[in-house]
Amino acid sequence: MHYLHWETDRGRTRSANTIKEAGKAQFSSLAEVVEEATANEHPSIEPIVTMNETSRYIKRRKGLAKVLFHAAKLFEAMDSHSDERLIYENLHEHPPLHPRRTLDQSYYGALKNTQTRDRDQVVYRATTPQPHACIRDEARKCAQCQEDVRMVPRVIMVDQLWMWILDESMLAF
Repeated sequence: MHYLHWETDRGRTRSANTIKEAGKAQFSSLAEVVEEATANEHPSIEPIVTMNETSRYIKRRKGLAKVLFHAAKLFEAMDSHSDERLIYENLHEHPPLHPRRTLDQSYYGALKNTQTRDRDQVVYRATTPQPHACIRDEARKCAQCQEDVRMVPRVIMVDQLWMWILDESMLAF
């Protein structure tokens, strides 16, 4: 039985890369994932030395942006760790893991690559920021830019749910 759900485009790409790499390398522990995500990228918040109030504000915002960026990167690595571990451990087992598929992958099973078709889904187009012409000003951003910040590209996924159907003859055991 199939059922539909969604996945971020970034998560779908990450899962596809994990599946490709599953046969090539050993899986790392969560500690190694955290170390890799934070290696050589410790955010440095420089002390504010100028007396200009605007300059202080901008430096504080840049420092906070770095901290939040690295926190998000670490969260994403830790969040996907369990899924990646499941793929590495069960993809080639008997019975094998049936990974999630995009809508086109489930319909066009013979195609080797459906990435272009996946990014042509209506859901993907509706959740992806559209390019537009605006003047980027540090103090004020256009309304479209404010909306684009909140958009996360998504695709429809087809998950498989395997169930046993029990009838009267099976209940006799």
